[in-house]
Amino acid sequence: MTESIWTIVNSTTGLLTLILFGVAFIIALKQWRSTQNNRYAQIIVDITKLWISKEMEESRYLVNKSNNLSDDLKKADKENSQELYPLIRVANFFDSLGVLVIKGFIEVTVAYDLFGATEKNYYKKYSSAIDAAQFNSFLANFQALHE
Repeated sequence: MTESIWTIVNSTTGLLTLILFGVAFIIALKQWRSTQNNRYAQIIVDITKLWISKEMEESRYLVNKSNNLSDDLKKADKENSQELYPLIRVANFFDSLGVLVIKGFIEVTVAYDLFGATEKNYYKKYSSAIDAAQFNSFLANFQALHE
């Protein structure tokens, strides 16, 4: 009789162990998803902060003010001028956003919801520069994001 009781106890212990492992797995999975969502939200917050930063605001102003952005970029690049960096900063932003989308850190729909119309506007401004040989590979992710 005591042998059958021990068999029942051992079986019950095994079953309880499996249940506890299952519960622990579900809790760990929920924590992992929560961490993933928090990271995702942090990426979006960081991108938004970068977009509204003073440096980016100045760069957007210069890009929007330019009558011939491609020529201005080529000239600044040729002269190794400090003006190159603010002029290319907006394109670099969209190039980086393209990397995040391509690598799966941000869904394309989220990137579009946040910057879709803005990206189209700046792609038009940078399109001739992107087509130029010296900037083509440099801004390949901006081009991929646009497409």
